[in-house]
Amino acid sequence: TAEYQTALDVVVDHVNQISILICNSTILSKNRVDFYFISIGEPFPSPGYFKNEICQPSLRCIQLAHLPSAYEEHTLQALYQYCQMATPHNNSTQTRVTYLHSKGTFHPTPNQEAWRTSLTTAALHDDCLAPPASSNNSCNVCGESFQPTPLRMAGNMFTASCDYVRKLVPPLSFERQMSQAADRARLLWRDPAMNFTSQI
Repeated sequence: TAEYQTALDVVVDHVNQISILICNSTILSKNRVDFYFISIGEPFPSPGYFKNEICQPSLRCIQLAHLPSAYEEHTLQALYQYCQMATPHNNSTQTRVTYLHSKGTFHPTPNQEAWRTSLTTAALHDDCLAPPASSNNSCNVCGESFQPTPLRMAGNMFTASCDYVRKLVPPLSFERQMSQAADRARLLWRDPAMNFTSQI
């Protein structure tokens, strides 16, 4: 269908951009980059299509799974699990991972394309991949726009240290644990023995 071809074109365009950014990076350009991916929805036209037709020489493309139906927490869970097992590479003090997604496959518009391009460029910027020494201990997540309320990286594309990711709630458990915390807060609020104050 036309929608399928458009979505495929978005993926091709995104991978091409990622490859160009990697080739131009002073941090990543020396070696091929491990590029783990999960596809969701309709499968690619044929087995090995991504590796043979879309993957670029700068990337070592490794498909983790194809999920007929899923949400972003499933792909974030894969990144989380990777960081649980990751060890520092090349004598670095920590492993960093980049999370990207092909924004615009469902709703392709010029604005979505521009936003995807901008978010990807930010997440793969050398300052995100290897923060300056002055911020190395404090910069654990990096992307285009951090929003404190709600707490998130706008567009949900980022580079993060695995040291930080390991401390997070597993993405597939997040909704359940948030619901439990909200239920607990409601019980505490109704408890006459509890005294809540806004004063410090």
